[in-house]
Amino acid sequence: MLADERQSRIIELLREEGTVYTSDLVNRFQTSRETIRRDLSELEQKGALKKVYGGATGTEASSGGRPSVLAPYEKRIRENLSDKESVAEAVLPFIREGMAIALDSSTTNLVIFRRLRKEFHNLHIITNSLPIAEELGERDEIEVVMLGGNLDRKEHCALGQVTLGQLRNYHADLYLMSCCGVTLRSGITDIGEGELQVKQAMMEMAERTILVCSHVRFGRETLLRVCGTNAVSLIVTDGNLPEETKEMYEKEGMHIVCGPGGTI
Repeated sequence: MLADERQSRIIELLREEGTVYTSDLVNRFQTSRETIRRDLSELEQKGALKKVYGGATGTEASSGGRPSVLAPYEKRIRENLSDKESVAEAVLPFIREGMAIALDSSTTNLVIFRRLRKEFHNLHIITNSLPIAEELGERDEIEVVMLGGNLDRKEHCALGQVTLGQLRNYHADLYLMSCCGVTLRSGITDIGEGELQVKQAMMEMAERTILVCSHVRFGRETLLRVCGTNAVSLIVTDGNLPEETKEMYEKEGMHIVCGPGGTI
């Protein structure tokens, strides 16, 4: 594939997704990291994107008139749904009645919450996610504490100093943390300063943190480092994680639990 054709496709992906990852582009185009980095540098010089650690985000020109770093929430909830349901299935053994559980704002945690509603009756959920709070029915016995703060309309969540201040008043038995990427080199990474601060505050107020993410997050590195992989008790992912990837992380001391549908 010629460079011009490849770069045009990168711009199309930015318009669709908001963010592209170097590792994904290498696999998609079957080329080297050096080639992709050169493409991204050339496109940045043209003002078509902004390079970030591990990939690039769109500019106003490449994202239809507005800067974007993530695909819209409404689109992400439909993507890789079976993987998210596999993660939800795998996390159930770590939940007990009566627990206080912190859930950050993510489509994976929304799917997990839907499963928790079916399986448990006595849980205390602490979240900054509007979709999670709105899922609760009138007859549900689960208690949901919806954190206040500045409304992020795109991500349907509360962020900012009010949110962080409220988190200091709570204690959780368990925090189920989502992410945009996880690698052995950079640890757990995400996009957005507000989300980063909430994740770190939830880690501080919880006795234990479990990373919940689909297999597509492995090998991705995004702009902001949340923590090292050693800061979480384990990683729960779906059954489509390649066995060699699982073995690579476990050799470094990480414990990984896979859901149904693949390797366990």
